Amino acid sequence: MKIPTFILTALFWFSTAPAQEQKPAVGNTASQPAKPKAPAKTDSADYYFTWAKALCDSANYRMAVLKFKRTVTLRHNFPEAWTEWGVALANLGRTEEEIAKYQEAIKIDSAYGDAYFNWGTTLAFHQQFKEAADIFKKGIAAAPKYPKNYEGLGKVQNQTGFYSEAVKSFEKTLQLNPANPWALFWQSGCYARLRKKTESLAALEKAIQWGGDFYKMEAQKDGAFNSLWSDPDFKKMVGL
Repeated sequence: MKIPTFILTALFWFSTAPAQEQKPAVGNTASQPAKPKAPAKTDSADYYFTWAKALCDSANYRMAVLKFKRTVTLRHNFPEAWTEWGVALANLGRTEEEIAKYQEAIKIDSAYGDAYFNWGTTLAFHQQFKEAADIFKKGIAAAPKYPKNYEGLGKVQNQTGFYSEAVKSFEKTLQLNPANPWALFWQSGCYARLRKKTESLAALEKAIQWGGDFYKMEAQKDGAFNSLWSDPDFKKMVGL
């Protein structure tokens, strides 16, 4: 799920075009192949949801908004559709409407972690860090095994100077999802700011192992590592 500036995000996997009505063959049925399967129903919530996601995938967010609206008209109790509708609105800069969609998703399913994550991420993007942290914490309480809200909270704590707390939040998200090089990278930066070289290099090494040389280049320019830029072990690790 993609929100401006942050990772986030949402990926879109679905294909595009509406299914066309298939007509049965006519003529000598004795020599005809078996009757083809009926096409997918083209007035279902799943159909419009798939269509909307495909439109998002091609950055046609205005049309996607209309298809998401049709989706939840057909099936209101569809938290994923409400959340993805919010993502489309985020990409159109319609923040109040976006947040309302996340709130509706949470009304339907109070443990739907993506809705909290997107909501908190949007608040953080608009520099509303306290409010963002509160939403991430609510998401953690509602869905404690969902890793992204710990990550979101850690990013806010990192941005607001609470580095020790951020390290713990990133550690929790990594316990739930070890294959997260960004969380390792941010945790490494927090350790560097705390002047904990050994821990910082250990986390950075894991980020590079999971994510490749991209994280070497990121570390070369990230101010979180200022205290290590002259350190020979750090320089060797990131290729300076």
